Amino acid sequence: MDREQRIIDTDEDNTTGHGTVVTKILSTIATNPKFQFYQIIDEYGEYDDGDLLTAIVRATDYGADVINLSVGSPHVSDDDKLCDHSGAQCSLDKAVKYAVDSGTIVVSAVGNAPTYDTICCPALSESSIAVGGCLVKCSASLKKDQTPIGVQSGPGKPPKAMWLSSKSEEGISDVLCSGMGCYPGGSCEENQHIVKWDGNPRFVGDTPDTIAPVNYPQKMENGVGVMRAGTSFATPVISGGLANVVEVLQQNGVSVNPDEIRKYIRLTGEEIEDSPATLFDAIGLATELLREHDLPPVRVESNSGSNSLR
Repeated sequence: MDREQRIIDTDEDNTTGHGTVVTKILSTIATNPKFQFYQIIDEYGEYDDGDLLTAIVRATDYGADVINLSVGSPHVSDDDKLCDHSGAQCSLDKAVKYAVDSGTIVVSAVGNAPTYDTICCPALSESSIAVGGCLVKCSASLKKDQTPIGVQSGPGKPPKAMWLSSKSEEGISDVLCSGMGCYPGGSCEENQHIVKWDGNPRFVGDTPDTIAPVNYPQKMENGVGVMRAGTSFATPVISGGLANVVEVLQQNGVSVNPDEIRKYIRLTGEEIEDSPATLFDAIGLATELLREHDLPPVRVESNSGSNSLR
């Protein structure tokens, strides 16, 4: 951790626990993270747009490479905010543009239905990388008769096998990947099936720019995984991945252009059935950006050489 700053007037260090989960995800994804924390949410889970604007500007002025915004406001239906489908024309949009013009990447959650009818600000800003959600189903968790096995392991099951089964009003009613590395001795990607998430708000135009898994598994004392879901938890997957991409670019002397990165996120992502946005691909993104500068492609999980990325 580099520094933290309390913008709101509260004595509570951790007002909701929301930021703690977001930080855990960032720590899992980013290889060498240095965090700046700007506390804007009060003990009731609410925040003021002015405090968010202040946090964006201060983080930018302090030199942040990537700003993760797992927050948002429903400005699209607010006549006073002058937001429309071509992008937000409000103070938050101006703050995001200030950050991007300064070379800082801004990554924002689009929100969750039914809390938001449509994408919220600042994800609506054309300068921000807007993140929607998807689900990662586990095909290995089904018996031959397609009955979910559930959360368990045993004879014939891969080591560390753990699946999350959840039914809720958040669009989740499937057995999901726990992210516990179940496949013996290697990757489990062949058992992962990416599908759209019904908990996304109504998308607007070309927004979001990318999608990432909303299901965040956690280990409990009894060993059973529980899951949180929302674009707040998809956003740090993108932010953490972009932090790694930025590190590779900086190691190779390539200047970071947030607009260019937003463009190539769209071009390099993996297409998902019934989804207007593509699945984030950090390796593909970094490789394409390096190619633009006549540099060799990125290598995965390599400790040698400069072009390495996990």
